[in-house]
Amino acid sequence: MAKPASAPIPANWTETVDISEREENDRLIQPCEAAVLTGMSARSLRRYNTLGLITARKTPGGHRRYWLSDILALLVELRAVA
Repeated sequence: MAKPASAPIPANWTETVDISEREENDRLIQPCEAAVLTGMSARSLRRYNTLGLITARKTPGGHRRYWLSDILALLVELRAVA
């Protein structure tokens, strides 16, 4: 299964997304891509966001985006618990 392509960060996100603290190869991914990577549903990821386990950024249109590094860190934590 091919990995969904993710778009570069739009220029108008500079006020809402602080990219200065992120690694050069880190990127924002859509919930559907995060769901494929984790094997969870997008709804579960929203629930994890509500609980504060992962952080979602919102696009100007109100859609969630997750940092790839946060999703990978979540996977490491879940595997450590299992």
